[in-house]
Amino acid sequence: MKKIWTIIITLIAVAATGGLLTACGGTTTGEGARTESFTWWIPAGVDSSYYDSYEKNPVVEYLASQKWEGDNQEEVYIDLSFLVPVSGSELNNIVTLISTGEYPDIMDIQYYLRAGSVSDLYDQGIALDLTYYVENYMPNYLAYLETRPDLAQTAVNYVDGEARYLMIYGYGEGVEMWGGWEYRRDWIVKYGENPTTHQPFVGGFDDEGVWTDDVVFPSGYTIPYYISDWEWMLQIFEDAIDAENIIGGYPMSMNYPGYFGTGDLVCSFGGGAPAWYKDGDTIKFGATGEGFRTYLKCVSQWYANGWIDQAFTEHTSEIFYQIDQTKVFQGKVGVWWGTQGSLENKMDISDGEPNSPTNGYTNGIMVCGARQPINDIYGDESEKGVTPFAMYQFSSEGSPTIVTDKAKDKDLVALFTMMDYLYGEEGSLLKTFGLNAEQVQTVQNEFMSSQGLTDGVYSVVNVEGVDKYLYAEPLIGNTPLKNAACGLRLVGLSQQQNIISVNTPTWDRSLNEWIVYTNTGFFPSSFTGQLSATDSVNYAKLESNVNDFLQRNVPAFVMGSKDPNSDADWIAFLAALNKYHPETNTQMLQTLLDHLNG
Repeated sequence: MKKIWTIIITLIAVAATGGLLTACGGTTTGEGARTESFTWWIPAGVDSSYYDSYEKNPVVEYLASQKWEGDNQEEVYIDLSFLVPVSGSELNNIVTLISTGEYPDIMDIQYYLRAGSVSDLYDQGIALDLTYYVENYMPNYLAYLETRPDLAQTAVNYVDGEARYLMIYGYGEGVEMWGGWEYRRDWIVKYGENPTTHQPFVGGFDDEGVWTDDVVFPSGYTIPYYISDWEWMLQIFEDAIDAENIIGGYPMSMNYPGYFGTGDLVCSFGGGAPAWYKDGDTIKFGATGEGFRTYLKCVSQWYANGWIDQAFTEHTSEIFYQIDQTKVFQGKVGVWWGTQGSLENKMDISDGEPNSPTNGYTNGIMVCGARQPINDIYGDESEKGVTPFAMYQFSSEGSPTIVTDKAKDKDLVALFTMMDYLYGEEGSLLKTFGLNAEQVQTVQNEFMSSQGLTDGVYSVVNVEGVDKYLYAEPLIGNTPLKNAACGLRLVGLSQQQNIISVNTPTWDRSLNEWIVYTNTGFFPSSFTGQLSATDSVNYAKLESNVNDFLQRNVPAFVMGSKDPNSDADWIAFLAALNKYHPETNTQMLQTLLDHLNG
């Protein structure tokens, strides 16, 4: 166990001063209050350069400094310690903990649900029934669910036909995307021309670092809107790579199986995803559909044109938003799935001096975000003009958390009172942003001091009668620092819809392009979490087998050894895939959806 776990168990020190507690070394109970300790498994901490254990998170320390009403209306301090797995071993770690009985009081089980079900944990006596505590001590949680009946529908599990709360979900409103499709707009300005007038484009950064240009795509839009716009853009990128004599570059990056399992780009050809997804009130399996075949017709043509990385299958160890990062950050790629960290000119490493060795392929780079394109070229009318609805995108639903039988004799009233606070107005701000100026004075947190955040992480600005929130200067554009300052790993409600933007107009436009279409096709974990223990195991096994099959066989269609335009090749692919009986999961999920819809 010790070899595969980084188990962080450090007690938060608290001492009474002026009626409040301040974290300082040792554990002290305040007058008239006692301390209840809980251990909590979370899938990840934060960058260790900020602090080495999650107990030092400023929100955690603040919560530990407060008194919560517990059993018999006693005042209780809650001391949290955290167990954090080694990165990459999350599923193995949580399964090992549960199988050995060494699990903690509280567990984020998003990873466990890939292999098991909460119903099974409940049947084993591991997961507690939380219904009494939710209904009596979580009014903020229930009030939020009343505003979101779609989420309330799956916030419960059915035990012997009765709706019970077995998990607590984190939720979020207005959460921005951290990544999506990105492309080099500077190359379009430099090497493209107006598709109507055939005049060269003009654009660049002004003296204040704001980008403007007169780019227009063949569709007439100023952004890539259709597949035809992408093909026009990819040809420009090929021309740019040739013109700049870039060795090893390519117009577009591709995930190693030949598709994105999240549905990105696949969704352009009929709206859905490559595996199981929800289309309204109907469950579908995408890989055997004409939409996926049409997707393959498109990307196989792009590969034959030399527009897709010819060695994409070699990147098997790279996650979809970090494919061939070396070449991306060297400026050798035109389109890729990336993060906010590479938008605009963030990858420009030039020093501005003529003939400097740092003036490479990223000199003057301008990276913009792109929406999922709509197909207007390939397939028949059923695959054209369909709005994408199944792609990677943040959901309002966050990770589910259980409380285990290890905590059954502890003060759960105090615990759930504290949890519910994080769904209320004040607590959700704490969860979303971190400490304000007043709260910083309550807890002299080392991290806040070291990062120059002694006046808090945000201020409130009233704009036309609405309170909006402005991040402190050190956090602007620094997502890792934001994550370290807030209660990211805790339950609660994140509300980011009223954050004041200090970004450039082009930056905000990139973020908006990533959410212009709404993902309604993917199942939240609360949906598949409704499956019985047996169904959950069977579902996961079949899903794994199908994914393995697709990852082995789809690259052949992209690279040309099999032809998606050939009926014989496609029929053979379907025959082999259908041996796994993917319709079993389709029927299982449809039955569940019908049950939830009543």
